[in-house]
Amino acid sequence: MRQYARQLVLELTAQKNSQLEARVQRALINTQEDVNFQCQRQADATSISQEKLQRPISQIRSETIPVDETAIKSFIQAVLRSEVDKKSKLEQETQCSVNPTISGPDRVDFTAQINATIERSIQAAANTMGNAIKIGIRDLNAMKDKFRERQKLFDDAQVEDDEDEDIMSTEKFRLQQRIQDAWRRTYIDVRRGSTVLNAAGNVLLGEDAHGEDSEEIAVSRTRTCAHEEEAIDLQ
Repeated sequence: MRQYARQLVLELTAQKNSQLEARVQRALINTQEDVNFQCQRQADATSISQEKLQRPISQIRSETIPVDETAIKSFIQAVLRSEVDKKSKLEQETQCSVNPTISGPDRVDFTAQINATIERSIQAAANTMGNAIKIGIRDLNAMKDKFRERQKLFDDAQVEDDEDEDIMSTEKFRLQQRIQDAWRRTYIDVRRGSTVLNAAGNVLLGEDAHGEDSEEIAVSRTRTCAHEEEAIDLQ
């Protein structure tokens, strides 16, 4: 009778162990799938953020106008020459219309006046072009500063994404370790408590001891029978 009960207990214990291993395996697979899903969602959100930052940066790069110093100098010279020619021609026409014949000291004064007018015209044109260049350089510098700020934000976001990814990988590994340790401890506890006797002398499996899938194996052994068997052994 003892041999039969022991064999039955071992068979049921092996069956319960197989069921427990299957449950542990399913739980690990489900947990792994959930963790992978969460990681993929985080990666998608990070990609969307990077795209949103990349669009204004690309727009700034496309809107940046390169400065050609040679073209600027040529343009200034052309404007100055044009201003001088117009002013000189205007002054000469005015003076000639007022005084058709100019000679002697008057001619010297007339030449000085023309030179002064030319100088004022050149100075005015130079000031105009200088102010225009300063405004252009200031706007260009402001645009470059904005670009640097957005580039810095993008770089900082890249660094934070890398750090978050490292933290996520570490947390994912720790979560897997905790889950595996918890299931391993549960599995060991069930195996250790797979043959437990209750107060009535019945043999319970490990899961039965926790109140799940209760299956009792009635072992017909009473205190009287135990005493009788011990007496027979002594004889």
